[in-house]
Amino acid sequence: RILPHTALHGAFWVLCDVGSAPSTATAIAGANAARARMGSDATSALVTRIGAATEHVVYGLRHGDLGRIATGMNDAADCLDAIDVVDGRMRAAMARARSAGALAAKQSGAGLGGAVLALASSAEIAEIIAQRHIDAGLPTWTLEIAP
Repeated sequence: RILPHTALHGAFWVLCDVGSAPSTATAIAGANAARARMGSDATSALVTRIGAATEHVVYGLRHGDLGRIATGMNDAADCLDAIDVVDGRMRAAMARARSAGALAAKQSGAGLGGAVLALASSAEIAEIIAQRHIDAGLPTWTLEIAP
């Protein structure tokens, strides 16, 4: 079990729903095609990179390091994009969050739809991110990261 470090108090998650996705089978087929194009060495490197991204997030949560959490989230997002399980709505939501001040933004879901989770360093930035998503017509929630 990973409990957030007390130093993360005051940081926020901003979650927006980008809408439903096509079937999970469609996302899996796209990921399999991407893996085939990449080849085994590149796929292995990507798996290693995703593992490292996860370790960054775990370390950041345990030690109160927003920078490490952001690094891990953004790197994981890039890895998922590389295997074609991210659609235009998700890319737009991640870009919107980052341009509004998010330290990181990462997709979540079964692929090609679902939600985008952004990391904000303050309530003020979280509200800006949330408002941008709301203005784009996306249901959005904010949650303070608190131990």
